[in-house]
Amino acid sequence: MALTVKPDAIPGDDIGGEIVLVECDNTTYAPVAPVLGTTAVDIKDIALSDIVHTANKTEKKNEKQEVRKVTNTYGITTTGMVMQGDKGTLDYFASYVKNKTFWQFKKTGPVDDLDAWHVSIGQVTPQIKISRGQGDTNTPYEHVAIIPQTAVTMTATFLATLIAALSLTDFPNTAITIPVNDGYYLAEGSF
Repeated sequence: MALTVKPDAIPGDDIGGEIVLVECDNTTYAPVAPVLGTTAVDIKDIALSDIVHTANKTEKKNEKQEVRKVTNTYGITTTGMVMQGDKGTLDYFASYVKNKTFWQFKKTGPVDDLDAWHVSIGQVTPQIKISRGQGDTNTPYEHVAIIPQTAVTMTATFLATLIAALSLTDFPNTAITIPVNDGYYLAEGSF
C-alpha cells in the first residue's frame, strides 16, 4: 500500500501545505531507509493545517492550599485534511500508519527568505473520510508528537538520502536534533 502523489486524485481545491513523513524505530526513533510511498512519503497537498503546542500545568498543594510543586506536561499536535482521495492514500492513512512512529516535517511557509519546517516525532492517527463536493477535502490528518527523553538526531547524510528518494526541494539539509524534552525542532530550507 504505497502512497504516491496524484494531482488528479485531489477533489476540489488543490492548494495547501506540505508534510513529509519518514518512518522510524518506535523506541530509538532512528529513521528507516526511505522507500518512496511507504517508509517515506511527501504529502504535497494538505489543507486547513495547524500545529498546536499545548501546556498542561498541575499544581500540588498542601492542606493549606499552598502550592508546593508545579508540574508541566506538553503536547504537540499537527492536524489538517489530506486532499488526495485515491485508494492508495486512503489505504495508507487507514492501515499503514497503525502502530508506527514517524518523523514529521511540516512546511510552515517562507520566513525571512527561507522555507520554515516544523519537525517532530510521533504517531499518525489512522483514519479516513471520503468527501465529495465543491471545495472538498478528504481524510483528516493528525500527528501527535512524542516528547523524547533524550536528544534525537537525523543526520545530514540521511537527509540527503531522503531528499534524493523523494525529489524534495526547499528542504532542510543540515543535521536536525530534537532537544531533550522539547518534542520539536524548527528547521529552514532555501528556496
